[in-house]
Amino acid sequence: MRLTRRTALAGAAAAAAGGGSRVWAQARGGLGERLYGIVEGYSKWPHHRSATPEGRNTVSFIDSELKKLGAPTKRIPYEFDRYEFFAEVRAKGRLLESLPLFYEAFNQVSSTTPIIRPVTLENNVDRKEIAGSITSPPNAKSPIVLLPTFSKFGAEPPKGTLIGVDADPARKGSGIPTLMISGEHLETLKAGGVAVEFRAKRLTDRDETITAELGAGGLQPLVITTPIGGWFTAAGERGTGIAIALELAAFFAREMPVIFIATTGNELEFNGLKSFIKWGYKVEPYGVVHIGAAVGAGTKKPGERTMSLASTRVAMSSKPAGPNTGMGAALKPGNFAGTERFTNEGAIWREFLGKDVPLLSFDGTFPLMRTPDDLPDLATTPALMETAYKSVLDATRALLAA
Repeated sequence: MRLTRRTALAGAAAAAAGGGSRVWAQARGGLGERLYGIVEGYSKWPHHRSATPEGRNTVSFIDSELKKLGAPTKRIPYEFDRYEFFAEVRAKGRLLESLPLFYEAFNQVSSTTPIIRPVTLENNVDRKEIAGSITSPPNAKSPIVLLPTFSKFGAEPPKGTLIGVDADPARKGSGIPTLMISGEHLETLKAGGVAVEFRAKRLTDRDETITAELGAGGLQPLVITTPIGGWFTAAGERGTGIAIALELAAFFAREMPVIFIATTGNELEFNGLKSFIKWGYKVEPYGVVHIGAAVGAGTKKPGERTMSLASTRVAMSSKPAGPNTGMGAALKPGNFAGTERFTNEGAIWREFLGKDVPLLSFDGTFPLMRTPDDLPDLATTPALMETAYKSVLDATRALLAA
């Protein structure tokens, strides 16, 4: 798929003014409520993991939302090694929710004497303690490791919660079966009476990247891209960004051509995006906006009843993003920290595009991210969604300004 440089901005503006776009032709309701409704729709499934039934339903959901914009969609398949597993942890007969460290081991274990090593993940993403906890292998008596996980943000004390940990299908694991379990169960596990059943294998499978073209005119396209996979419900982590990305695409499609790209496999170290680029995608865009994790996610500060947009969110920009810049002014209402240093998916896009293409990449974290509690009513509100969207919109305008 190749999209070459097109004609001048004036021609695009004239074409857009001439109509023909079906974007948001239907009645849409209030902005905040509309955005929040997309978050709720995305959050119908307990997880959005790549190539699972829930993941495939997620792809169909995004496809449907794009078609509501009048956008024809394409699905571009890619193959990868899916991690298929069964894991069951019981303590004194009570079933405890668990999640394996994907691709770490491929074997079958039945044990009543697991090794228990609690770990704390700073900002729910720092894996240093996990790496240190699986360097020494279990023995025949204790053939599997349980990692009670704790979330830690700033000065707040660690909180026990199950946290999903991203994993690369190409990574060679230690061979040590490793399960995460909520740190709230640490004392229960220490008390004994624990029984663990685990088995895992690799399966060659397929997932898909979705692309859609919206808008009209002769200008080079604006690319808007967002990941759609997640360990759990991922309302704040993924749903908020998906809603904002769709709304942003609808807005700019009134003015210029827009390409929308939804990537799967984000929980597998950006596997979908990497595969999409490897597939040979070519584009010469006017600019690229990547809307990543926790874009509209909120938190409650100690002593406060209402949520505010999380301060642990950033906007990475190819244009200066300091407080005294147009970009900085656009980001401030959304409580995004501006930076010109790209990381994670933003860094992948930067390398792919080169330094001449304007790029804006949003990313972040918040206390519910990658946990089972990342639910719509706990992660955001219509008001927060509207505020975040307007900030992203203004930042995109700043990116595209001459």
